[in-house]
Amino acid sequence: MTTTVVIDREFVTSVGELLAAHKCFDILAYDISGLCSWTDYMVIASVSSQGHLSGVIKNLAVMFNEKKVPFPLKKKGNDNQNWVFIDCGSMVIHLMLKETRDFYQLENIWKSSPLLFSNN
Repeated sequence: MTTTVVIDREFVTSVGELLAAHKCFDILAYDISGLCSWTDYMVIASVSSQGHLSGVIKNLAVMFNEKKVPFPLKKKGNDNQNWVFIDCGSMVIHLMLKETRDFYQLENIWKSSPLLFSNN
């Protein structure tokens, strides 16, 4: 028997905590369900290098596996780029180098949404 795991606020917060524990910075997690039709939660975090990005993705995969959540449904970008977008269905995760994050300023799009996690 398979179990369907629902990604909820608690799970999103645990993703933020994992990112913080693995030295990501400027982490923001929003509930965007009221503004967006294709996902419920948005997590944005900065990483210090491409190697750091690769390690964070591996740690996310371990966490998702332990909680029996498929990871990822879709992933755009790869570990040696400046930005990886991870589509987990009802949650998307953006991991970016600081320069890329500063350029795109994604948080400005969602800042009116409820903030679920921040390490600032």
